[in-house]
Amino acid sequence: MTRAIEIGEASIGDIDAIMRIMDDAFDPRHGEAWTSDQCRATLLLPGYRLLVASVAGDAVGFFLSRTLASESEMMLLAVASRSRRSGIGRALVGRWLDECRAGRVERTFLEVREGNSAIEFYRDLGFIEIGRREAYYSGEGNARSAAITMTSGLD
Repeated sequence: MTRAIEIGEASIGDIDAIMRIMDDAFDPRHGEAWTSDQCRATLLLPGYRLLVASVAGDAVGFFLSRTLASESEMMLLAVASRSRRSGIGRALVGRWLDECRAGRVERTFLEVREGNSAIEFYRDLGFIEIGRREAYYSGEGNARSAAITMTSGLD
């Protein structure tokens, strides 16, 4: 039996659960994870939206976006390793895109580290590569990876 995915606005009370997911999902070698203070601050900033996904009351994923005028950017997406490949990431991105379509957003963006397996996930959702920033992400032993910029149509 598949359990329902519930998605709601994150509150200050969700930050500890979000940080557990963040620590589980992001490899510290790449420096992509945010701190709890950074996540708390987004709850107060205009244009930022932090969503948390839960299954049976257990936080299993989160999504952070920033919308300014007619553009929205995905800042962070993470799903707990125990809950991957169960539709949670797809549900979070789908909620964002639906809300963008319902609002005045004309373009969406995201950046992902070159070599990250999530690139295929985003392509499956209709995102296409539109640019790259060479040597943007750091890695082990001074290794650098490009940031791939992707966009998705909202029609």
